[in-house]
Amino acid sequence: MYIFKNYKRSKHIRITVRPDRTVLITKPPFVSKERAELFALSKGEWIQEQLRAYEKEQVLDVGMYSREHYLLHRDKARMLIESKIERWNKIYDYSFKSIRIKNMTTRWGSCSTKGNLNFNYKLLFLSDEFVDYVVVHELCHLKEFNHSQNFWKLVEETIPQYKKIKKELHKIK
Repeated sequence: MYIFKNYKRSKHIRITVRPDRTVLITKPPFVSKERAELFALSKGEWIQEQLRAYEKEQVLDVGMYSREHYLLHRDKARMLIESKIERWNKIYDYSFKSIRIKNMTTRWGSCSTKGNLNFNYKLLFLSDEFVDYVVVHELCHLKEFNHSQNFWKLVEETIPQYKKIKKELHKIK
């Protein structure tokens, strides 16, 4: 099943194959649905590869991503994230407004222009290496609200192997 979403901050068409085997096609508003469909067709082999990879994996319990699962694990995730922020922000010393733990479907974290840090509760189920990277990534957005060279230099100060971690984390989604 294909789902098309307009995302105003997007600059490119992006295809994500989810564990439930839906294919999410995110596109900027200026790209037509027809153009996005053509792009998806051109990536048909890659999409099929991703779907086959999910078939080989153990089938996840649908309840794993339910609201109940989120509510059950939200507080533990908050404790983990807050401890990581406390650790890493001793180095950066950035101020922020709030920390929110959410049940996100396509992101591990985000940072708003108002200084709100948002994190996916599913970080609780990842290794410390990934959690540290996501926390540092979002903290660095407090200073550089972009993905410029300056931003990545900030990340690299504490996570020198960020490129490798970023690549591996992208495979998990």
